Amino acid sequence: MKTVKMLSTAFTIMLATLSLTATAASAHTWLVGGSEVTSRTADESLALNMLFENVDEGYAMACSYATKGYVNAEGKGEITSIKGETGSNVISCSLDQSSLECKSMVSVEAKNLPWHTELATVSGELRNTITIGSSAAWIVKCHEAGGGLRENVCSAASSADITNAIGGVEETYHESPKTKCLVDGGNALSTSGTELLRTLTGNLSAK
Repeated sequence: MKTVKMLSTAFTIMLATLSLTATAASAHTWLVGGSEVTSRTADESLALNMLFENVDEGYAMACSYATKGYVNAEGKGEITSIKGETGSNVISCSLDQSSLECKSMVSVEAKNLPWHTELATVSGELRNTITIGSSAAWIVKCHEAGGGLRENVCSAASSADITNAIGGVEETYHESPKTKCLVDGGNALSTSGTELLRTLTGNLSAK
């Protein structure tokens, strides 16, 4: 199960804080079946329950989706596809908590794919990070209490903790570091939850 909390702020992704604590990506590597990945290798993940929550605006939405992409040499990778259970790029979500800004009909959609990633040490922990300077983002849509459609563009989570697990790599998102959204730019976006990243060619791990 994976949960993601979204709060709103500016469209451009600000990941400068990662550069202060992240070591060079070349210090880490992906492995498949115990062997170091040296070329582009397909991977996938399944998020059974994502929760996007805008704390300042008081709403939360639960979403399910699957990702596809690649891991590569030197701990690098990319997310090329994020789709809902029906296979659509627009992911329908259920409203867990409503507010004036988000009363009904909610959805999210990945923006600016592919999202480029790399393994790095952040604050002493191995994490899979969105590449510095990336424009990875979510389009979030809600119907307001008055009936109008409210659209927000929120930057994606900047990194996830990495744990080697049975069947693949478990990525765990926390509430920080916070990212931003376009609408009501003073608000912050936080992310939490867990997903399993795997390949079809062998057990995926990271070091």
